[in-house]
Amino acid sequence: MLKKCSDINNCHLTKETFNSLDCNREPYTYRYPEGVFLTVSDRSVLNLDRCPEDLKRLLSYAWELGITMIHMDRDADTDKNLPTYEWEDDHPENRTFFLD
Repeated sequence: MLKKCSDINNCHLTKETFNSLDCNREPYTYRYPEGVFLTVSDRSVLNLDRCPEDLKRLLSYAWELGITMIHMDRDADTDKNLPTYEWEDDHPENRTFFLD
């Protein structure tokens, strides 16, 4: 069975929400220096009442499209169907890069 993964920019969540994502609670995430992989759990598993509005909107959009994983990256494109949020202190000099 094939699953859908969305590749979108980190700015589709507020910085506060993005930084609150955790690998130990739903929706589960795996962090890396430029972003996160966010699991999109089944609606019946995830309690949206405990989620911030921006995360609710992102997950609802993923459910509408049948997406099961969201790859968020600071260099990915934005999606015109989702709001974006400013990350005021996210300047290039504050970013971490992998070095070979």
